[in-house]
Amino acid sequence: MRIMSDWLRAFLVSPETLAAVTTAGICYYWPSAAEFVAQLMGADFKWSVGILGVQLAMLVGAYQIGTDILSPQGTRNIILDWPGYPMLKNRIVISIIFCALSLVASGAGLLLIRSAVSSLGTTLVIASLFVGSTAVTTVGLAKWKAREILRE
Repeated sequence: MRIMSDWLRAFLVSPETLAAVTTAGICYYWPSAAEFVAQLMGADFKWSVGILGVQLAMLVGAYQIGTDILSPQGTRNIILDWPGYPMLKNRIVISIIFCALSLVASGAGLLLIRSAVSSLGTTLVIASLFVGSTAVTTVGLAKWKAREILRE
């Protein structure tokens, strides 16, 4: 039961969720900016390729950093005995899930923009970029915490 509550808390009360809600709020209260960005993205296919490339790079980066933390070798194995390791592991896995979801949301938003210039599509794309970058930052901070624990 505790694991489920940790996962639920991590999804509902997280920097990634705050990034998504903040971006949606900004696009809701400032729709002219969202429509302007949608027109720019809809005009050129290069935006789609670039945004999806950045999202994929964030997903790969989060996975690589997370694997480095969760698969310790040599003297770094002591982190597996740390009492907070399960929570650290859950946070990293959830951040990787957020990166994957933001990649899918970017694709959906770009499809909305390409089919009909849509501020909803722009909101999805911008929010997913912020969510992905926040997730990678969270994994990076987890790596710092692991180094601090290991005194590296």
